Amino acid sequence: MVFPNLLSSGGTRIHFTQLPTFPACAALLGVVLLGAVLLVAGCEKETTTFIPTPGTVEQYQRYCSVCHSDKRTGAPLAGDRQAWDERVDKGMQIMMTSTIEGMGNMPPLGLCFECSRDEFEALINYMHAGDFEQ
Repeated sequence: MVFPNLLSSGGTRIHFTQLPTFPACAALLGVVLLGAVLLVAGCEKETTTFIPTPGTVEQYQRYCSVCHSDKRTGAPLAGDRQAWDERVDKGMQIMMTSTIEGMGNMPPLGLCFECSRDEFEALINYMHAGDFEQ
């Protein structure tokens, strides 16, 4: 079988004397599928560390750490990515509503009446992806 449009690097035509066998096709398909699986596996959520401003750390220590550093309170621990992933995956708007209105044992605004919306968002990001020793 000759494919006239297929030329080797030297300009000569490539001749196929026989078609690929089933085992060769199956092996090639296996390699392609394995590559696809590895590609998809590499697309997991990226984990990053949130680098806070000094003001965010100070607000965390003053208002949030009382509950978010003690597992007895039932609040998600700062730095516990799995616990925070479950919450953050619902969206920042839902997180902000829970923060502003209060939720469970958390009082409205986490008692930080001076915190702005941007500061609350920074505090949530810090507790979610900050570097904390558990």
